[in-house]
Amino acid sequence: MTRTTWLTTQAALLLVAFGPWLPSFAAHADEVPIRLSADLDLTGAQQSSLAIQAMKGSPEAARKLATYHFIVRGDREASLKWYTIGADNGDPTCAYNLAGLLKVSSDEQEHARGIFWLHKAADGGVSYQHRRASEQQAQTAHVRAVEDRAHAEVDRAREEAKSLQATLHRRERELADGIARLEATLASARAAEQMSAERGARASALEEQLTRMDGLPAALLAAQRALAASRKREAALQAKLSSRSSKSKEKPLGKKA
Repeated sequence: MTRTTWLTTQAALLLVAFGPWLPSFAAHADEVPIRLSADLDLTGAQQSSLAIQAMKGSPEAARKLATYHFIVRGDREASLKWYTIGADNGDPTCAYNLAGLLKVSSDEQEHARGIFWLHKAADGGVSYQHRRASEQQAQTAHVRAVEDRAHAEVDRAREEAKSLQATLHRRERELADGIARLEATLASARAAEQMSAERGARASALEEQLTRMDGLPAALLAAQRALAASRKREAALQAKLSSRSSKSKEKPLGKKA
């Protein structure tokens, strides 16, 4: 491959890669110089990390390395190496870019290999589209399943909220009934306490009266004895009076004789 052909190929690939942005770049050309490959720069550490990932089968890592060497450094050999690894890893973009580099080669074997990778890129693109469609369908199904689960969870939460609300109302009624019963019990207790106090007061009064009446039997006994003695004295006095009356009647009769 001549250097002119190599530069032409690079220019064509650059136009494919950055063609859509060229009008915007032209509009700002008078403002600040723009380095188109600034975003493609890779540090040594990044290159080493990407190389390990690419050798482990990562098509994205191989594609980044190939793009860096092709656009930033202009290194055809390194570009061919990483485009080949990326194509082997199943990346259709790497296969297409590799086909573009090999097809313009003056070497018949490289040209034939370029045609091979071009067909591979086409097949890979179809497979990629099928895979992307399958992934999108799976993602859509997953989103729908998540939405269905979310709706089911919302419905379940609503039912639980209704059940909890009904339980809360029932417990509130039970609590109100319990409070009413408690108030009635307290009222009964207060009434019983008042009645007990009244009975206690009456008992205290009776007890005091009984205390005062402790000497009553002895007084009654003394009164009975005094009454008996008085009756005896009255009887004796009555007897004396009767005796004197009899004697007074007998004296006049003796004088007559």
